[in-house]
Amino acid sequence: MSINASKTKPMTFKRTTSATGFNYSLDNKLLDHWTYIKDLGIVLDSSFGYSLHIDQLCCRASSMMELIMRTARHGLSFNAHVLLYKSLVLQLLEYALVVWSPYQLGLIDRLQSAQNKFLSYLDWREPHRHLNLLRLLPLVVRREVADVVFLSKILNFEVVCPRLLERIAFRLPSATRSCRLFELGHLNRNYLQFSSVPRMLRLGNEMCSGVDFFCNQL
Repeated sequence: MSINASKTKPMTFKRTTSATGFNYSLDNKLLDHWTYIKDLGIVLDSSFGYSLHIDQLCCRASSMMELIMRTARHGLSFNAHVLLYKSLVLQLLEYALVVWSPYQLGLIDRLQSAQNKFLSYLDWREPHRHLNLLRLLPLVVRREVADVVFLSKILNFEVVCPRLLERIAFRLPSATRSCRLFELGHLNRNYLQFSSVPRMLRLGNEMCSGVDFFCNQL
C-alpha cells in the first residue's frame, strides 16, 4: 500500500517552547510540519493543549445560537428554543468531552459563557419564565457527570477498551478510614493530572461513597 504524500502531515508533540526539528520527506517531497491536526472532530495541539479545539467549539456554538435567534423572529416557542439549544448547541459543546475536558479556569469560563449567552437571551425574550426549571446544569458539572458515567461504562464493559481498563488501579483495603476506591499514582505535571483517566479516577474517589460503579444502571 502506497502512502499519499499530500495527505501525510508530520507533527511533533512537545511541552517545551523549543523542540528538536527534523525535516521529513516522502517520495522525494518535503512534508510541511504541522502544529495542530484535527482527528475525529477533535483538534490536537502540539503542546497537548485543547485551547484551539475549545475556541473552535465556542465559535461553532455561537454561530448555531445566532441561527436559532434568527429563526425565532419568525415565531418560535420557549420550549422550541430549549429543544434547539440542546439538539444543536449543547451536543457541540459536549462532543467527546471525556478527551478534552479543560481544567484551566479561562477555558472553563469560555465554554460556560456560550450557555450563559443562551440563558440571557431566553431571559430577555421571556422574562417571566423561571430559567432554573430548564435544569441546565453548569457545563463543568455536566462534564464531571459524563466522566463518572464513562468510568462506570469501562468498569462494566459497556465500553470495551482493554488499554483504558488496564490503567485503572484499585486501592487495596486498609485499616484507615479512607473510602477511596481507586489508586492514583504520583503525577508531577498538570496536563497529566487532569488527563482523561487520572481525572476520572479522582472524581470516582470523590463520589464512590454515593455511587455504585459496578452497577450498569448508573
